[in-house]
Amino acid sequence: MKVVFVVHGFPPEANGGTERHVAHLADRLAADHEVVVVAGTLAGGPGAEERTEERRAADGARYRVVFLARTDLYHDHWQKSASPAVHARLREIVRAERPDVVSVHHWLRLSRDLVLAAAREGVPAALHLHDHWATCPIAFRVRPADGAVCASPANGMVCPPCAGALPPYTPWVATEEHFIALAERQQDLQRELALARVVTAPSRAHAEAIARFADGALEAEDVRVVAPTAGDAAPRGVESGATRAASSDAESDATIDPSTRAGTTPPLVLAHWGSLSRLKGTDLVFEAIDALADPSAVRLRLAGVEERPGFLADLAARFPRVAFEHTGAFDDAHGRRAFLAAAHAAVVATRAPESYGLVVDEALAAGLPCALADVRAFRERVADGAGARYFERGSSAALAALLGEWIEGPRAFADLRARIAAPAPTDVAGTYIAHFADAIAAGPPDPAALPAEDWFTDRIRRHAIEEWDRRLSECSAEELGLG
Repeated sequence: MKVVFVVHGFPPEANGGTERHVAHLADRLAADHEVVVVAGTLAGGPGAEERTEERRAADGARYRVVFLARTDLYHDHWQKSASPAVHARLREIVRAERPDVVSVHHWLRLSRDLVLAAAREGVPAALHLHDHWATCPIAFRVRPADGAVCASPANGMVCPPCAGALPPYTPWVATEEHFIALAERQQDLQRELALARVVTAPSRAHAEAIARFADGALEAEDVRVVAPTAGDAAPRGVESGATRAASSDAESDATIDPSTRAGTTPPLVLAHWGSLSRLKGTDLVFEAIDALADPSAVRLRLAGVEERPGFLADLAARFPRVAFEHTGAFDDAHGRRAFLAAAHAAVVATRAPESYGLVVDEALAAGLPCALADVRAFRERVADGAGARYFERGSSAALAALLGEWIEGPRAFADLRARIAAPAPTDVAGTYIAHFADAIAAGPPDPAALPAEDWFTDRIRRHAIEEWDRRLSECSAEELGLG
């Protein structure tokens, strides 16, 4: 079988959960199948050029990664979600490679018509929905203004003002143009859902959420659940928490000794990693620790990339009683092992309605009890009390109460740790192969179901991109919200 994976970024440049998932799949499949990865890149912008790299999996298998660099400005912006250049280039690649199936994992930094590109070349596509981008212009269904979860379908009254709270602002775009841009975006994405021969999601909760806001383009029961594998939890070249737990228990016994839990004993070491951001609740963790009667009873260890320069410095200034250290991003296996081994527990305080949450698997595989925001996708795989405790999502007070219980009740904490069940290993690569086989058997969409190709649509979209960039360049940093 020959597979072309399409994803918005690829390790080591981009190390998010989706990117790691695709890297793991490519490594696993390359041994027995032909694999090509087409990826977006963070190195886009004027003058950026396409590049191709050869990658080698752990078993020595090789495959190519083609990075498609968009040359327009701020191409992550929701108003820039269509790229005629990327659409045309993907068609060229599919035409040249002649894969059996195209496996689409994200549109961001690429274009919102990737399934259509494959269909126009007569190749079936499998679509994998890793987040809420298909039904939310900013991908997370969390309102930037107040951090609340959005339960509204995409519409012109709700989405442009919400997404418009994030820079760069677009003061030159009229209100009616926002309505049109959003309608076109959602129409194209609903077509992607309809054209895909197989659709998967990492959890049943996420499948239901996508279907709920898909405007009839998708039924939840038609979405197949494919949970990520433990191998996805570590960046490329870094072993997973499960490997660490199995091979290096002697490195550190990170339990709290109930008999010595006094004021002079070491504090509860709490690990929080991944994206360090308001969306992921990093500020809630600081606020919860600060609310404890004795904040010095907790020491916070952080790893990952800040949402913006100075984010952690601002939190340190707001909560000076919180003792923390930031180890940076994970660079290698040793750094990841050391970070996890030095912690007593993990906290996942996300505000987002997560689709899965690989950090939960990683924490449990490393033997760390978890304080988890109450998210449906988390409850699908770990029950309250089975190595994890839940607190109200978005509530620092609820998190503080849970941390207080752990500090004051070390025996209960030790019992919680004893009930941890590490995620069971799964053959996720084999599962994907089965789904790909179904997509191939279904064949490409009927050409009659595809929109007609004309001479002017691409020209209009290319002109719109150029005009957007021109108008943006005429605005000051303050007008764009970047000053």
